[in-house]
Formats: sequence, structure tokens, C-alpha cells
Amino acid sequence: MTLYLHIGTPKTGTSALQSFLNVNADYLKQQGLYYPCAGWSPERMAGLKGDDEKPQARKTLKGRCGDMLRRYDIDYRSPGNAREIAQMEIGRVHGYFQSLCSYAASMNCDVLLSSEGFWEDVIDKAAYFEQLKGLSAQIKVIVYLRRQDVYLSSSANQRIKANRSQNHSIKYLDCLQNFADESRPLFPDYLEELEKIANEIGRENIVVRRYKKGISIVDDFLPLIGITKDARYVCPPKTVNPHLSKTGIKIMCWTKAHIRSKWVWTLVCYILLDIGKLSGRGNDELFLWDENVRKDILDKYEESNNRLARLYMNEDRLFDR
Repeated sequence: MTLYLHIGTPKTGTSALQSFLNVNADYLKQQGLYYPCAGWSPERMAGLKGDDEKPQARKTLKGRCGDMLRRYDIDYRSPGNAREIAQMEIGRVHGYFQSLCSYAASMNCDVLLSSEGFWEDVIDKAAYFEQLKGLSAQIKVIVYLRRQDVYLSSSANQRIKANRSQNHSIKYLDCLQNFADESRPLFPDYLEELEKIANEIGRENIVVRRYKKGISIVDDFLPLIGITKDARYVCPPKTVNPHLSKTGIKIMCWTKAHIRSKWVWTLVCYILLDIGKLSGRGNDELFLWDENVRKDILDKYEESNNRLARLYMNEDRLFDR
């Protein structure tokens, strides 16, 4: 059997992919793939409207690996449980995954876990992935990468629309503008992080994909795990994690800078997101800061990115500029 770990990275369509996997978990199991960690509320998990669909969403959430997760002090009903697995104490990692693989093997299924936490929250990736050695399963890591300057804009979009402290977004923009400060790096070097994992499980067991806006991550991902999409799969709405437009970002920044009410921030944000849904998703491919900052980011990671492409993809370049 195979244990697939989809590890992100952030802002590469993970919300859309996980929504699809959660809604279709029961049918995936029939196809021989066990997806145990729902991690969202039933309503968000389904991404569907209509009373007759929501009970089915709840059904897919209940009983999915619940006893096993509780055994490791993980609340399978709470949001982000896959992230909790990523944050698990190193000494408990092997036992959890071995139990998970044994349970899946009893159903003659492969296993898939999907969480950005495996990328963001696992600080010591070498120690974490070392614990996966000796499992009764082949390990396959799947990672999507986004060009760093584009990721920057998308990440800022997410943070600006989040209802946090009044100055949070402004301080974050300052931090982005001064990203080259080595004492607070904003982007992990993709190659450096992947090599930590590869040293434990082998480069041949890591699949690297480029994230491209406008291309369905579901359609790109499913063949990697041996699943063929057919008419029986339910497709949640495309806009799972809607973005603000560039104009919307400017309005939110002004609102947070001049109005001290979180209620107002929330209202303005919802209005802007609804407008964005009607007019199409916010253009997060537009870089939001000085062109020189963008060039500095691309220059800083170009050599490492291209070496990654040669090692993991048998190509000369990871990203076009």
C-alpha cells in the first residue's frame, strides 16, 4: 500500500482540493483510497447548498478515523486536525502513521493525508520524516510550488482579508517590503526544505508540481494518486477560498487604517468578497509592491529554484519570469 502525503505548499489550491476530497471521501474509499482527515465543519466541508446534501457531509465526517485520532489526543471533530497531525510530538509520529496504515490495509486501501501543516508547521522536517521509515507502506510526498513573488501577493491577500488586529496588515506589508532581512525570512527556500525530506525518504518518492492559476488542481492531482475522475464525483463550488481584488485590498487596508471596528472590517470584507464572486476571483497574480522588490525576490531564489527543477522534475527551469 501507499501513504500519500500532500504537503501544500500554502496558496496552491489546497482549499479547493481538500474540499473535493472531503466531499468525495466515501466514493474515494470505494476506489481504494482512504482519506481520513476531514478537518472542516460539515457545512464548509461540503461546500454545497441544500439541506439534503449536508447530512451526507456530516456522515462523511463522522467515524472517519475518530477512535484512532482520539487515541493520539487529536480531536477529529475540530478544524485542522490534519495540521494537528503535522504538529504531533516527534516521538508519537511513527505510532500514529503505523496505526493509520494498518487500518487502511485492513480495507485494502491506500491512504491520503492533505495539509499545508506538513510544510508550514513541521519545523524539523528531517526528524519528522525519519519517523516514517519502516512503515508498512510506501511513502509518496506530493508538493505544489508557486513562484515566490506570486505566492507573496496571494498570501498578503489572505492576511489582509483576515479580521485581525488593526495594524496587522500594515505591519505585514512593511515586513514584505523588507523581505530580504535575513533575521526574518518570509519564504523558505523550496529546494532546501525538500532536501530535508528527500534525505529521509528519497527524491524518487517526492512529486513536485507547479501550481498554475486557472488550471484545476483536482484534475491535476487525482492522476498522481491513481484516481480517475468520473461523473460520480461531486464537484464543490470553484471559489472555495475567494480572494479580494486588487481594488478590494486597497479598500480593506484603508478601512483597517482608519476605522477601529472589527464589525465594520468584517462587513466591508464580506461585501468585497461577494462583489469579487460576481465579477470573478481577485487577481492575485498581480504583484502588489514595487517592481524592484519583485525582481529581488526572483533573483534571490532563481538559482535554487532551477536546481530543484533539475533534481526533481528533470527540467531546466522551475518558473518562467
